[in-house]
Amino acid sequence: MADIEVILQADGSIEVLNEFQPVTETEYVHWHFRNHNEEAVKVSVEFEDANYFLVAAEPSRSFSRSLCHSDTIYGHPPLGRTFPVVEKGRVSGIRDKYTITTYDDEDGKINSLDPEIVPIRP
Repeated sequence: MADIEVILQADGSIEVLNEFQPVTETEYVHWHFRNHNEEAVKVSVEFEDANYFLVAAEPSRSFSRSLCHSDTIYGHPPLGRTFPVVEKGRVSGIRDKYTITTYDDEDGKINSLDPEIVPIRP
């Protein structure tokens, strides 16, 4: 399981600890949000190409949630993707780009950050 710590700083900046983490395609990913920004009331995580979330039982590239002082969003790498072929004994991976965006109480964007996660297949 990958645990990604996301700190929403009082000045509006977003800090991601453990940003570049490998995760097998059968593991869950947990984004743990610590909110120190009084203006930030909602956060979204949106992937560029991959459906990490289930929303109303349907695969989705994005998930949003209202924030308290700390919250967790969890997702799962998509199953059944084709991984690059590598030499024997090496791990194959795919880089999944995503965006973390914070919003104020009027749904106005405060800030965003574009980290990535790497699903791997041993």
